[in-house]
This record gives sequence, structure tokens and C-alpha cells, in this order.
Amino acid sequence: MGGDQTLFAEVSQLFIEDCPARLAAIRAAVDDGDAERIRETAHALKGAAGSLSATGLYEATASLERLAAEGQLMAYRHDGFWQCMDTYRDQQQLQQLWASGQAAWKTW
Repeated sequence: MGGDQTLFAEVSQLFIEDCPARLAAIRAAVDDGDAERIRETAHALKGAAGSLSATGLYEATASLERLAAEGQLMAYRHDGFWQCMDTYRDQQQLQQLWASGQAAWKTW
């Protein structure tokens, strides 16, 4: 943006206002199992992220767009229990649920 602080502030504010709607649109497309709509929405969000040099978001949306375009992305609605276990904190939360007898995934 050529060092224009005012322009950067305006574009940033538009992004902050617009981003939640775009993320919600991706979520709705995932819920509907609509890979093409996921691709289209990821593409739009990628462009917005690129204009702000939001590298992490740009790369994530580029991957999402590519996977959907190549037919490698399948989306299925899951209404059951789900919890990621990517971090130590996630593991601790799941262990606490298990220890307290509130493990929703325990079916036996």
C-alpha cells in the first residue's frame, strides 16, 4: 500500500468487518458439503488476506482453494462429538473429560 497508513487502516478495517462473514460462508459450505462454494469463498478470502500480507491466512486459504479445485476436498457434516488433539492443551482437556466421566465419545 506504498506506506500509506490511512489506506492501510481503511483496508484493515474492511477486512476485520468482512472476514467473519467469509469464514461463516466457508463453514456453511462445509456444512452443506459444497466443495465448489468452499473453493470460491476461500479464493475471495485469499485475495483479501494477500492484500494485507496476512501470510498464514493466505497460505491456508490457497491450500483450501487448491484442494477443492482439484477435487481432493470432501466435506461431510458430522453432528457427533469432535475435539482436536493437536496440542498438549487439547490432550489435557480430553483427559479431564475422560477422568470426570464426561467423555461424550465413550459409548461402552
